[in-house]
Amino acid sequence: MNLRAIVQGKPPRVETSELGKGGADPSAARVSETPIWVRKEKVKAPVYARAKLLAGNKIAGPAIVTEMDSTTLILPDYVGEVHASGNILIRPTAR
Repeated sequence: MNLRAIVQGKPPRVETSELGKGGADPSAARVSETPIWVRKEKVKAPVYARAKLLAGNKIAGPAIVTEMDSTTLILPDYVGEVHASGNILIRPTAR
């Protein structure tokens, strides 16, 4: 037996939203600090609330970004830049 179905219709219109613009300083989103282990060494890492970050904020590692359903770790020698779409673009810092 073989059954096939074809459905045609208008595709849904998906709208995107953009974050508010901010400067490079993410300190308004900082909620706490916690110790973490990096390269066999215990270091202090700031913790940021993702919902409070703005486009253009730059987060230098080590740092942690939290939200309801996920956690992002930014390692030392990396920086996370918040894009207008809300994504965090993590790149190595220039040496």
